[in-house]
Amino acid sequence: MSATVGLMTQDRSALPSETVGELISRQTGVAAANHALEQATLALSTEATGSADQYDDAFDRWMRLGAADLEARAGGRHWRRLDGMAMR
Repeated sequence: MSATVGLMTQDRSALPSETVGELISRQTGVAAANHALEQATLALSTEATGSADQYDDAFDRWMRLGAADLEARAGGRHWRRLDGMAMR
């Protein structure tokens, strides 16, 4: 059994018009894992060489990061846009 542990620093790196959820997703690596899984799914759909392994790796990382339920675990119902907030 293995686990993936993430450390979220308390920085103020929110991008313009980024929601709290998008910030959390980006900082935890879930956004990158989502992108990798989308790319792997596309490669798998075209039956590209090695795409099954690529998909398996991407899906495994996505699951280990808890991407499937990130919003629920991070209290997503309260997420809102960050524009205009003082990020000091």
